[in-house]
Amino acid sequence: RRNLYRHRRSCSDPATMGNSHGGSRVCKLKKKEIKALVAKTHFSVEEIKALWLHFRLISSSEKDDNLIDRVEFQKALGLKNSTFVDRMFAIFDADGDGGITFTEFLECLSGLSSKAAPEEKLNFSFKIYDMDGDNVISVQELTDMLRATADENDLVLDESESILIVP
Repeated sequence: RRNLYRHRRSCSDPATMGNSHGGSRVCKLKKKEIKALVAKTHFSVEEIKALWLHFRLISSSEKDDNLIDRVEFQKALGLKNSTFVDRMFAIFDADGDGGITFTEFLECLSGLSSKAAPEEKLNFSFKIYDMDGDNVISVQELTDMLRATADENDLVLDESESILIVP
């Protein structure tokens, strides 16, 4: 109970945010930035502060640089090194610079939140399969993602099984 109280206290204090190492970090988000993030996402002020804590935990797991790189992203999701992880990372890393900023992290999660419209969730799912970004899911893209999903879940599909599922 005491640890939970400290965690909540650090989340509500705009000047500091707790971390898993027992120390505190200065929150780089100003009230004005939080207000802008509330306006462009489906999250409340409290949710944004809590997500900041999660972001900081992930972004500092390998290198403390306020960016989530591919390795940190994979570790946070607990997934294998796969095409599926590459696709997810590419979607979160909206500008394609190799690192996910807090804004990118928040905007992507916003589209997946329970408050997001079904169209937002559908758009995210579509992006996973549309690997080349041409707004069309080709048979090859569907096959590649099917194989990646099967690999991620330790399912073995031979060529004939893949063809049966994706003609």
